[in-house]
Amino acid sequence: MIAEALNARYLVIDQKEREERGFKLGPSNLGGCMRQLAFLLSGHPSRPLSPEAVRVFELGRQRGDRLEELSKDVWPDARTQVPVRIPLYDGVPQSMNTPPTDEIKGTADLWIPSQRTLVDFKTVGAYGAGLLEAEGPSEEYMLQVHAYRYAIGAAECVAPAIIKALLVYEAKDSDARKGVKAGSLIECEVPWTPELEDKFQVRLAVIARMLAHKRRGTLDPRQYEGLHKTHWKCRNGSDGQPLYCPVGSKDGGCHG
Repeated sequence: MIAEALNARYLVIDQKEREERGFKLGPSNLGGCMRQLAFLLSGHPSRPLSPEAVRVFELGRQRGDRLEELSKDVWPDARTQVPVRIPLYDGVPQSMNTPPTDEIKGTADLWIPSQRTLVDFKTVGAYGAGLLEAEGPSEEYMLQVHAYRYAIGAAECVAPAIIKALLVYEAKDSDARKGVKAGSLIECEVPWTPELEDKFQVRLAVIARMLAHKRRGTLDPRQYEGLHKTHWKCRNGSDGQPLYCPVGSKDGGCHG
């Protein structure tokens, strides 16, 4: 009875937040599925989250807030929830006299000027935590934290290449087989490299084109590459409905 009532309440909360917030383009979209992003930008409705997913995201925010708070105790100059802006130029080369046509806005979790260090906090399950040492962070997260580095470097007049960008994961549960303890903090550096910068700039150009097509009313999501249909984010549950994709492999027809 209690669990059922709480699950119903979480569904109401999710619905209210989606209606109030709508879809907002942010740095986290840089590393995601471009076809999914095009569907969302075109006004395709986002599928509601499950109560379990809402609680997982809620837990991540709560843990991140606490770690940000403690960081300010350790480094007096640390700043949290730092606003970032990334200009987009609609295919026009950037110059001092070229105003941006759009921008990507968001907030970086933690910036420590004295250390020239940027931190993005994440929570991770034991399985994912066990893979970090061998495989490192996902490209999605690497592009996200690189975007923060790019924006903060421009705002602070610091060369992005000298900013140390870190992903700090907190393990949500334990797995003795993988040597993971719940509550462990796992630090992964995302070094600035020409390859990562090139990927970042390519994604910015793709998103700039999407927004230009959206303004002209010609945005066609099928013109953008989606994830491979065997990708874990494209999996369906036993009921045939997408487990992870907010657009939905059936609703959005993302499998081509």
